[in-house]
Amino acid sequence: AICGGGQHSLVVDRCFVAVLGSEREVGCESADGATLGFPCGVTLVAGGSRHCAAVTEHQDLFMWGYGGDGQLGQEVAVQLQPILLRRSIASVACGFNFTLATTVDGALLSTGDNHFGVLGVGSTGCSRAEFGQVASASGLIFVTVAAGYFHCAAITHRGCLYTWGCNKHGKLGFPTDVVTYVPTVLKLGCRVSAVALGSTSSAALTADGDLFTWGDISKGRRGRRADDSFPKRVFVGEGISKIASGMGHTLIMTVSGCVFGFGENRFGQCGIGTFRDDVWSPSRVAALDALAVFELCCGWNHSLFLTNLGVYGCGCAKNGRLGTLQDAHWPTPVRLGLPEPDLVLSPVPASLVA
Repeated sequence: AICGGGQHSLVVDRCFVAVLGSEREVGCESADGATLGFPCGVTLVAGGSRHCAAVTEHQDLFMWGYGGDGQLGQEVAVQLQPILLRRSIASVACGFNFTLATTVDGALLSTGDNHFGVLGVGSTGCSRAEFGQVASASGLIFVTVAAGYFHCAAITHRGCLYTWGCNKHGKLGFPTDVVTYVPTVLKLGCRVSAVALGSTSSAALTADGDLFTWGDISKGRRGRRADDSFPKRVFVGEGISKIASGMGHTLIMTVSGCVFGFGENRFGQCGIGTFRDDVWSPSRVAALDALAVFELCCGWNHSLFLTNLGVYGCGCAKNGRLGTLQDAHWPTPVRLGLPEPDLVLSPVPASLVA
């Protein structure tokens, strides 16, 4: 598994997570990176502005990083080492200063700053420093969640998409800019299998392999030129299997394994070989054509690709977020240098929340 956070990256190797990016809060004080150890294999990682989360093969949720807004699910300013917060977790997503999760039973949980109603509790206040169930979504069975800057999305087991939070630029998919304080169904007319959120735009992948985008139209964030913010299909020429979004760019992978990028590209984060500021339609990441790509993800202004030859990255490399590719911008994916495995920090003793 791989993940791009605000100014850091996470790369999983069995029971270890490599942290790239010199941010002390996320457990890395050196641009050379660090490695965090876990009691068993890690299957999922997520990164926010300055906090991180990991779910293990035993479905335990560990969190670390900056917690001053309650995003770690506990009353702590900074948690330098991963700490066990919840059991029976199926998915997790980190927003700017909040965290969302789903349990194995399909319940939706949230914690952190409730600016723009991102916690789904029915108002814009009531920030909290512990995971609580989103009561307005009780009765629904959620299988995955996504978090943008200040907007959220979740998918039910029936493929229904729910969005809530800030709707500026229409990034929730609704016609007005009014804040939506509780998860509200967004009808696309088809089953949704994945969703990715940027700072001002959104993308969804259907069960049939179609891509829909909505929200901010600037700098190509929608993957097409449009004069409205409503969800519309983006045509690539074949079915799509994976999607990911950063602050202003989106990556997609087709069923044949080809990777495309579109949106903001001033750091080269779309991976298309140029620093052209805006990419208005899906453009092929040709540098990956000879590789087998298994996963892709986006940080704020950088991108990561898990391939058969290791982890590749492009975009902003400031502070070491692309491993040894420090203080430069890379418009073409290049293989990353990862920290040595002997730099291991053991998790602090588990502190369970019921």
